[in-house]
Amino acid sequence: MSALVKFVKDPDETKRYAITWEDWLDTGELLESAMFETGVDSGPSDASPLIVDSYALTQDLLGVVFFISSGQAGVIYKVTVRVHTDGGQIKEDCVLIAVRNC
Repeated sequence: MSALVKFVKDPDETKRYAITWEDWLDTGELLESAMFETGVDSGPSDASPLIVDSYALTQDLLGVVFFISSGQAGVIYKVTVRVHTDGGQIKEDCVLIAVRNC
């Protein structure tokens, strides 16, 4: 699975990110739930964790908004997002977060 996009953040930042599946969903189909998993993509496996502080489905139920904090400088993390739809579909995508000191 390839990453949707790669973002950069400082270890001290808490940043908001958003993903939409509007173009992927069937006509009239909406998201029902989302789950997140984080891990190290590139760097030491014992790196301090990247944290998904909170998340919510968007008001139109076509996407998700989430907040990421922490992480260790010099490490690239993979955030896997798995969504379930009211049409019975399950979609899994990942976002890469590179953590660097400013």
